Amino acid sequence: MFALLFLISQFYSDEPAGYFRTPVFTAYGIVVTDDHYSTLYLVRKNTLKKLVEAPGCGRYYTVSGDGRLIGFKLISEDGLQRPAIYDLKQEKTKQLHGPVFCAGQVSFSYNNNIAFTIGEQFFLQQDDGTDSYLIGYYSNLAPVSPDCRYVVYNDEDDRLWVLRLSDGKRVCITDHKKGCFAPVWSNGSRYLLYSSLDGFIKVYDIVEQRTFDIDQGYSPAWSFDDKYIIYYKTKTDDHRLTGSDLFLAKFDGTQIIQLTATPHILEIDPKFYSKEHIIFTVYDRNEIFTARIFQDKLVDIELLYQRKNPLSVNHAAVNPDYRMRDSIDVPYLHQVYDVPDWFNGHWACAPTTAMMAIAYYYKLPYWDCSCSLPYNHTSHYGRYICERYHYYEVDYNWSAQDPSGNWAEGGYGYMWYDTNRPYTHMALYLNNHGLNSWRDDSPTFNETVAELDSGYPYGMCVGLTAAGHLVLAVGQVLTWHTLIFNDPYGNKNTAGYPSYDGKYARYDWPGYNNGYENLNNVYWCVGARGGWEIAADTIVDDLQFNSGFYLHTEEPSSMAFWWDRLTGFQGHTWWTYTTAAAGQDTCYAIWTPHLAVAGDYEVFAYIPSTDGQATGARYRVFYNGDSQTVVINQANYVDQWVSLGVYPFDTTGGYVYLGDATGEQGQHIAFDAVRWSYQGAGVKERAVLKSTRDWIITFGTNPVRDNIILRLKLRTAKESVFSIYNSAGACVYKEEKGFLNKGNHIIKINVSTFSAGVYFIKVKLDSQNTIRKIIIL
Repeated sequence: MFALLFLISQFYSDEPAGYFRTPVFTAYGIVVTDDHYSTLYLVRKNTLKKLVEAPGCGRYYTVSGDGRLIGFKLISEDGLQRPAIYDLKQEKTKQLHGPVFCAGQVSFSYNNNIAFTIGEQFFLQQDDGTDSYLIGYYSNLAPVSPDCRYVVYNDEDDRLWVLRLSDGKRVCITDHKKGCFAPVWSNGSRYLLYSSLDGFIKVYDIVEQRTFDIDQGYSPAWSFDDKYIIYYKTKTDDHRLTGSDLFLAKFDGTQIIQLTATPHILEIDPKFYSKEHIIFTVYDRNEIFTARIFQDKLVDIELLYQRKNPLSVNHAAVNPDYRMRDSIDVPYLHQVYDVPDWFNGHWACAPTTAMMAIAYYYKLPYWDCSCSLPYNHTSHYGRYICERYHYYEVDYNWSAQDPSGNWAEGGYGYMWYDTNRPYTHMALYLNNHGLNSWRDDSPTFNETVAELDSGYPYGMCVGLTAAGHLVLAVGQVLTWHTLIFNDPYGNKNTAGYPSYDGKYARYDWPGYNNGYENLNNVYWCVGARGGWEIAADTIVDDLQFNSGFYLHTEEPSSMAFWWDRLTGFQGHTWWTYTTAAAGQDTCYAIWTPHLAVAGDYEVFAYIPSTDGQATGARYRVFYNGDSQTVVINQANYVDQWVSLGVYPFDTTGGYVYLGDATGEQGQHIAFDAVRWSYQGAGVKERAVLKSTRDWIITFGTNPVRDNIILRLKLRTAKESVFSIYNSAGACVYKEEKGFLNKGNHIIKINVSTFSAGVYFIKVKLDSQNTIRKIIIL
């Protein structure tokens, strides 16, 4: 079994590692990086030379106009950053600034002026010195125009701004509709090429101040004459990358030309190195090609360099413990390793991401399954991904095939049935589980962080994989543009993907580089706002899974045997079918209260208006080491509390049990709320609280539930103050009633909103104090 699942895991992993990315042709050779952007290489005379190895050094790197200097960001393991250049002629690295928390990528003008950002400052190094400009935001990508007149940068809402260096005039060139990133100047400095977060290429004309929509594609680059843009487009089957081809578009989008149509060769990262010649690499192959564009076709295609073995990827990302920021602690669920062994979860990132949010709010009971990889363990929520269940009156019996051809139901079937897609069904799925969810097709960094800062996890469809991937954002690192995720496929910063270390994985926002893997694109997001059921006390409802209610789902039971209805106490009840068994229950539930004091309690069960037709529902009440079975004909009651009797309870160990074995087959039996009503004999307090020659205080019922009643008899007027303290000594209530006249007074203090427990009431009359213990139920 282990060997079989390992082979399946390897076969369906759509994220290969160790191949070439973003080649640039120079007079010194071909500069190239790896797919994790962890190393810069130089290919020359059919040899591969390592130039720089550091987290993220190959991401967003640039080359000067004369092809001599490589501009990059040098990030050390402690997270500190330095803008740097590598001189291909001298074969040396030069750091342009000391270590800081936020440094930007290096860019060049045509005369080899060097630009970069440090925090919110933009720096321009020229022969006669260095100038700095305050741009007001930290922008990792802030390239200077080739003519050295402008700089473009982004703000926190992912809008792009152009700053004219001569007079400081600023213009926002993008709107609020979609966030944008990765601006690239044309060689003549008139046009700006950039991408929206969801991968649409656009061009802005500085002179005419107008925007051209080009196409959806990736890694766009300018032709030498600024007339064309070259890029690649991908195809997927919604699960895997099935194609990648090169395209050429006119700068204003009026003409789009497909240059390649090779189903088995996935061309990526094209770039011009002369008027007609381009260089590009191939997805998942260590091959570098050149070609010439002639009459809208690629000709003279040449394999310039080939490496037989994968590149050695540097996974030594920034230390994850460095400057940690607290994140939301969401239960982690892996789409491959935390699901039943029969299910191949390589395509299940969407339902797994959604289920983590649902589990965070305790919206479903545990439904355990045993998992074999990467070690034997139990998953509490994995069966919901692929097996049938019912919730909020929805039957998750729609089915879809996993990569191995197995038919799966549950969340996976709901999102992939027929023409269904997570894009249209993921928010609905979360809404069906009691969360407030919506799809945002134009998310920005600020919107994302706002959700996280409010305490809500945030589902995101991103470009971590070639075919797109769903992850759950749970936090942010410092004020960097680095987010913390529960990634259901693992942690792409570490070796192997999938891997079983996806809780608190860190990924950089598109356009930023802090040494982690990049999201690359943010296609759409889904909100996951919710709340928790209040903790059970003397009333235990049927959705309080984390504090008092237990729904049995283990074999021979299953969530497929439980139905629910949006009726009953607090608008929800569970039901199942009764069995003819005399005493062996298949499905059962347990209600466990949190009682503040020991004593006699009358126990009530709520019978809803629907699905309570069992004529012999056997409620078993467990109390003080004893038990009593009470048979109720649920059909005799509609939306009402039914007494199961009065029993002595202590503060631990008591509960009510109801199963489906009634002796009658096929009746609906309802499982709703159970209530404990205090009847007395728990704590006895003397009626007279305090008596002096001047006044007498008598005390009402203790314990209390709603109101504390004090009766005062004053022989002279007194100045009065009433205070209540909790068991930790903190004052939770104080009222100064001023002078009370001579005579009788009734003081009523409402404590219905107080949590159950032991408190102390302090009464101050003039300079005299008296304190008394009180128990609130």
